[in-house]
Amino acid sequence: MEQTDEPLLNITDYFCWSIQNVFERGNVRFYNYLKEEISTVIDLYDFESYGKEGWPNYYGKQNPLTPKNKISPLSH
Repeated sequence: MEQTDEPLLNITDYFCWSIQNVFERGNVRFYNYLKEEISTVIDLYDFESYGKEGWPNYYGKQNPLTPKNKISPLSH
């Protein structure tokens, strides 16, 4: 099945791409448009925040993603 044959795949891809765009480029333009529809995003790469009070690596309506969530390129 082609993505263009199934509109639900296009919607899902757009949501995921908007979140990926924040982490890869620090671009929140598309995420901001959709953020009221996104309940939770968990930053799995924020190892420093695991277990801390308030769950700072969980993002949603109360704690939205920002350009600061951009992940620097990995050096390995």
